[in-house]
Amino acid sequence: MITFALAPVSSASSETNHVFLTRPGVVADAYVFPSVACYVLGFDSTTVPTDGTVSPTWVWAATANQANSLTYAGMPEARVGKGCVFCVSTTAPFTKTTPVSGTYFFSARVE
Repeated sequence: MITFALAPVSSASSETNHVFLTRPGVVADAYVFPSVACYVLGFDSTTVPTDGTVSPTWVWAATANQANSLTYAGMPEARVGKGCVFCVSTTAPFTKTTPVSGTYFFSARVE
């Protein structure tokens, strides 16, 4: 069994995206707490893509005012080859549109 030294990483203030890793690593889980419903797009990348056409690694719908998660319960964590970035979007899955309003909190456990 491989053991990872997972580190929690989270937003320091409201933001529409967060870079969790700037190198190859492991993502154990990720959460977003949005004030408005949105989509969460995750990328194997070190930078946040601009609005427009995208190819995300992960996508999930996030409900307003509650913690929404991408969790690998009972499954191996996800390995990323470049890094890990999550952002919120008003559209999905292949178009990124940054919301103009709302507050967003991100957190994840990475290695």
